[in-house]
Amino acid sequence: MKPLARFLLALGLLVLPVIDVGASSLQESGELRPFIPHLVQPSEDVVPVVATNDESLSAEIAKAEKELEARRKSSVSLYSSGFRDKNDITVMHGGLFAAANFLDSLNARLLFMTGQLHQDAKSQRRETDIWRTAASLGVADLFLTPRIIVWGAAGYETFTLNSPESQLSMDSEGDLNRWSRTPMYRGYLVGGRLGVKYVFGNESELGLEAKRESLWAEHDKFDTRVFNRVEDMTKMAADMAANKGRIFANIVTFPEQQLHLDGGFDSLEDGNLRRWGYAHYQVPVLWSQDKHWTVLRPNFYVESCTENKAGYFSPDSHITTGVMLHTIHNFKYVDLEAEVNPQLLWTRNQTKNGETQEGIHGLVNITYKYEDLRLGVGGFAYADTDNYWIYRANVFLKYSF
Repeated sequence: MKPLARFLLALGLLVLPVIDVGASSLQESGELRPFIPHLVQPSEDVVPVVATNDESLSAEIAKAEKELEARRKSSVSLYSSGFRDKNDITVMHGGLFAAANFLDSLNARLLFMTGQLHQDAKSQRRETDIWRTAASLGVADLFLTPRIIVWGAAGYETFTLNSPESQLSMDSEGDLNRWSRTPMYRGYLVGGRLGVKYVFGNESELGLEAKRESLWAEHDKFDTRVFNRVEDMTKMAADMAANKGRIFANIVTFPEQQLHLDGGFDSLEDGNLRRWGYAHYQVPVLWSQDKHWTVLRPNFYVESCTENKAGYFSPDSHITTGVMLHTIHNFKYVDLEAEVNPQLLWTRNQTKNGETQEGIHGLVNITYKYEDLRLGVGGFAYADTDNYWIYRANVFLKYSF
């Protein structure tokens, strides 16, 4: 009975996602990530043999324990990224991620990022240049029971304004006017996150998460996909806090098929309230298999805000629907991830009246792996017929020990 108990516990742990920085899974615990069935697969260097039930059980236990040991390794990662969009906003920053495991169950995570937030001058808009630093310390995938997992972190962000807070400008008639930007609230932000989820026997999940962060915190993620919400840095406080709550569910409907539901709200420090929801259904294509995984993912997104703000995207309503093709391939020395998502968009706000627009985004992540070393690069781009575009690139180096 003791080997059986060990085996069941190991399998219970294996079906739960953990933080990793490989190309196929770059997001933090509790965030949306590809669903890959955790089926037991033979190692490439293992020669098949006819085994008894006891021998098979022992082999499964050994494999499960080996994979758990690999996932518990401590690691240090260097990370850098660059972002640019149609609104002349540039984000260039880099930093350090570290993971350490204590007492066989406490998975500590440290993040430190620093860099520049910049927007070019254009027409009546003045140049803005801010130096931002963010740090957080927390835990990932803390098992309260084999099926209940919590994660959390405390965070701190600082903002230093490098461009002038006020200056004289000349209008088209030659008159001098004094221009001043929106002041920051404090120049810093204290935040963090706390989440919990329950994993069912068929790998379905139900979870909750609450967090407090700035609108720039999305750029700190290893995930290459980033949609920047800020539009005019002179018309909003860069250190404005967003208090966020969300509930999510990953429902396994058939083997290797999944319905993902995600929704919540953002209560912004300027009094605005954003409500949003997202859903997709994931279906593997015929040639999909364990190490060469490809899915079709019809998706739908909706959001609304109580007020239209000039500084950031805050529509009365916004709807996006698309069909994504997402593929992940694992080779001996290289991991490759790619996705493309053509979509239709409808937006209502002070300047748009719900006309249909077309858009598309694409992503590529490539990771070279050798023993405990990982070197990865990634790129992401989006464009639509409303003349908005973004592109982002990142690079990371990870060593596990």
